[in-house]
Amino acid sequence: MPRQVKTWLVTGATRGIGREIAAAALARGANVVATGRRPENLAARLPEAEGRLLVLPLDVTNTAQVKDVAAAAEARFGRIDVLVNKMRASDNWVTSRPSPRHKSRVSLQRMCSA
Repeated sequence: MPRQVKTWLVTGATRGIGREIAAAALARGANVVATGRRPENLAARLPEAEGRLLVLPLDVTNTAQVKDVAAAAEARFGRIDVLVNKMRASDNWVTSRPSPRHKSRVSLQRMCSA
């Protein structure tokens, strides 16, 4: 039985650990949707992907962009199997009310797990 190719959606893939995770997934043969607020040169920084890489701008605080990214990923690859929602260590999660950023992340996670 042929191995099914997984599709990864990696937020914050423009640098650091997000970019390394995207590169590792590509190196293992996965499809990757790599996103970030400024993705202009991201494709040049990742290994050759032979059509398995989709680079899109994404600010996780922008709900419309979150929906657009999920739709584009599903249109290109059929589904999203793995979500790597990389967030900065400086994000403050100890608040009485969820921030708009947190709500968008939860929305992205729900959309990708459906």
